[in-house]
Amino acid sequence: MIKIHQRFICLIFFMCAGWKVSAQKTDLSKLQQQVESTISKTCAASVFITDYNPATKQAYGGRYSGVVVNKEGIILTVAHATMPNQIYEVTFTDGKKCTATGLGRVSSIGVAMLKINEKGIWPIAEMGWSAILKANEPCISIAYPASFENRIPVVRFGYVAEVSSATQANRIRTTCLMEPGDSGGPVFDLSGRLIGMNNNVEMSLEANYEVPIDLYRKYWNALLQPEDYKDAPIGEFLSPDTIRKVAPVFSDIKLYGNSMVETEKKFGSTVIRIESAIDDKKIYALGTIINLNGSAYVLSKSSIVGKRAVLEISKDKLIETVISYRDERKDLVLLKVIGVSIQGIPYANIAKGATRQQELGKFLCSPLPNGEASWSVIGSAKFDLEAKFRAGYPVITPNHPASFFIGGKSKIRDGFSNVYIHDGRLTPAECGGPIFDLEGGFIGVNIARYSRTSNILLAASEIADFIKSAIFKR
Repeated sequence: MIKIHQRFICLIFFMCAGWKVSAQKTDLSKLQQQVESTISKTCAASVFITDYNPATKQAYGGRYSGVVVNKEGIILTVAHATMPNQIYEVTFTDGKKCTATGLGRVSSIGVAMLKINEKGIWPIAEMGWSAILKANEPCISIAYPASFENRIPVVRFGYVAEVSSATQANRIRTTCLMEPGDSGGPVFDLSGRLIGMNNNVEMSLEANYEVPIDLYRKYWNALLQPEDYKDAPIGEFLSPDTIRKVAPVFSDIKLYGNSMVETEKKFGSTVIRIESAIDDKKIYALGTIINLNGSAYVLSKSSIVGKRAVLEISKDKLIETVISYRDERKDLVLLKVIGVSIQGIPYANIAKGATRQQELGKFLCSPLPNGEASWSVIGSAKFDLEAKFRAGYPVITPNHPASFFIGGKSKIRDGFSNVYIHDGRLTPAECGGPIFDLEGGFIGVNIARYSRTSNILLAASEIADFIKSAIFKR
């Protein structure tokens, strides 16, 4: 039995505190290819929805997600996202905009439908069948989280935890993380078929609930009418024979456990725990060990490393360091290791990583000092995260379950250039460590926990530039 610490349950592989790993070795790279292929097939049909005033031609108010499912421009979303006959602005992943009108809505079930008003050729997603889902089946969600002001679609990877939730009626529970703005976002199986729609969360990161796609099939004809149903209308009968014919090949996520463990072992010597104090309060961070010109350095997140920092080799052994360089804009600090030699990432590997382009859905491994790791996928294209909260924007914590999660958000979590979003479950004290891909390539550093769903990956190019400034240009 391999025990996995509950705080670091990876989105890809784990269901609870631990499970028995299959003796079968299953290739992670093939699973990654499936995920990337599914994203490529489905992302264009995933849309951002907001209220729209036809008189002023301005978008305003609520922000949600949805997915186009046929050439007539039918968009599926969830009931709390739309109202019948109301006009909405719809934005596609390429920035193209159109308007849509709300059709039917069944709030007691959670289903809703819109129709695009303009004529056009729209990217569409294939509808699957939620009745054939199985526990541990991999899935991805694509939606527009409000924490990033719904500017970009964000991918999250997980698995079906419960085909039929034990606590919420007519819901699938998955481990694809969700937050406000994601409501109405599609969830796909690895055949690229739509299996559910993001609906709601509870405080636990394991509690992400989807409306099953079969409910949209059942109430399809009723939803085509612009009516706000107070009670569930008469639905269509879904033939079990029809459902069985479309059943895809099932892939159990637990079969990838051995491959994951082997990958984690490669990176254990690249991360270390840092202890320091700020305002007389002891704090911790993770650090990325770097070898440069025969000397050992540790790079970390500057805002959680005090003026005097030591490295925790073990509970009884600490190593002294000196601050070599800080960059407050990048929120990075470089510590020089004193008196001992420790192995880490050669600078050449960091420089090489700076030249790589990263793809949506690429698997990421964030090693932890205890020999475990946090697994995630790249969820966005590379972008610049403007300094909103760092610049003094008022921080308002809404009374929503998505605002309360283990560890909370990093204090310094924006104002970075060249970042990616990923769905790792790291706490703020676990920022500063390295991130690798399946081939062992250095991707960057975890620079912030941004929200319930998102960590911020500072790209290798930013790390390489920082080291050049610290070592070569002083």
